[in-house]
Amino acid sequence: MSADPLVSIVTVVRNHAQGMCVTLESLRQQDYPAIEHIVIDGASEDGTLDVLQQAQGQITHLVSEPDRGIYDAMNKGVSLARGPLLMHLNAGDRFAAPDALRTLVQAIEQAGADTAFSDLVYRGLEDGARVSRIYGAQRWTPAALKKGWMPPHPTWLVRRNSLLRWGPYSLEYTIASDFDMMLRAYLLHRASFVYVPQVTVEMEPGGISSQGVRSFLRARRECCDALRRNGFKAGPFSLWSKVPAKIWERARCL
Repeated sequence: MSADPLVSIVTVVRNHAQGMCVTLESLRQQDYPAIEHIVIDGASEDGTLDVLQQAQGQITHLVSEPDRGIYDAMNKGVSLARGPLLMHLNAGDRFAAPDALRTLVQAIEQAGADTAFSDLVYRGLEDGARVSRIYGAQRWTPAALKKGWMPPHPTWLVRRNSLLRWGPYSLEYTIASDFDMMLRAYLLHRASFVYVPQVTVEMEPGGISSQGVRSFLRARRECCDALRRNGFKAGPFSLWSKVPAKIWERARCL
């Protein structure tokens, strides 16, 4: 009898066949035995569905239908999850090593924490692609959320019952609903956490929150709104302290 808790991995995808192949292969390489893989496809029109159909033996639940955006798709995945532990690993994102998921599970179980997270790197999908940013979480504390800092969401392993207690991902936001979720988790519900001091996930660059100045400004507005809605102050200069740190994270990779 295995003592390994079931981990529900939720993958959201739309029109990204190449990224879906990378994520599926990453999961196949994991040495952790108790994985439930839930894929929510937003009615893809490229070759993504072909990739998913070929991997039906690996995928526990597959939903392909129109949705109201990435956070609507994430909520669908959470509603289907049955594991006591849950993680979001979207198309194009992958584990950094075969033992990455096991490392996160061991950390959260040994600490008895509500959540676990680690460092993250941004790396393209091509073989040999260089790291373009190192997203470190070693200095993160819940108080940093008031300045716009949150742990890397793709590395976030969470107890499903806790996530359900904190509520769904808000559809009011197109970029910052994960930030809003962590505000509720850590500042309103005082969720406990354990930090794993290594890179466990590699994320494909070019996500919706990093698509240029307009995207950055929209993310800032949404984060400020999330702070206010959750009862925290967000003045005109809130969150700008993130900018030098992000520049430094990228500069380290040059």
